[in-house]
Amino acid sequence: MGFVWGMAGLSIIVFVFAAIWYIDPALLTLVLQFRQASCHTVDAAFLIGISNCSWTSCKLGCTREVYQCWQIQVSYEFVSGSEPFMPPRSSLSSSEDEGKDYSLNSKSSNIARLYPNVRGCGYPPELNCEEFYEQYGIGSLGIPSEPFTCWVSTLDSTIAMTELNLVIFYQIIEIWFLINLMSNSVCETFSK
Repeated sequence: MGFVWGMAGLSIIVFVFAAIWYIDPALLTLVLQFRQASCHTVDAAFLIGISNCSWTSCKLGCTREVYQCWQIQVSYEFVSGSEPFMPPRSSLSSSEDEGKDYSLNSKSSNIARLYPNVRGCGYPPELNCEEFYEQYGIGSLGIPSEPFTCWVSTLDSTIAMTELNLVIFYQIIEIWFLINLMSNSVCETFSK
């Protein structure tokens, strides 16, 4: 019986950390229904002080307080013919835009906050905020950036991301469900 309790405790710990780092961002990315757009930076700032940082484009560590922030705002225009990536099951999102025409009926120019991923945070070596700011911020001469591909949420148009790889998010969710099923099977086997 000690093995079962040990497995249960280990499963809870693994679930908590997996939920924070992998599962929550994967589900949120699927629910927000991102659509491909062309972006260019219109404003960028590096600020210091918690009172100056009401939001940040990039944060090293997803659970710490923000005392320095990189804020990047972009103007975006949806790519002609692109449609939002819908969640695999309608139960993940209560979208009211089913059947909506996504051609070019949307506003042609909007402003959004640019993030490297849906949560705007991560850990080295995958995320380096200084490099992110150098790549997507306004240059030292105040020259706006060249247009680049971004992904804008159709449910919250203030969120734009630089990268979107849905295959990885689907794999994360599938692996998470598989691990849960296996740990439940092991616990049931040893509890008899």
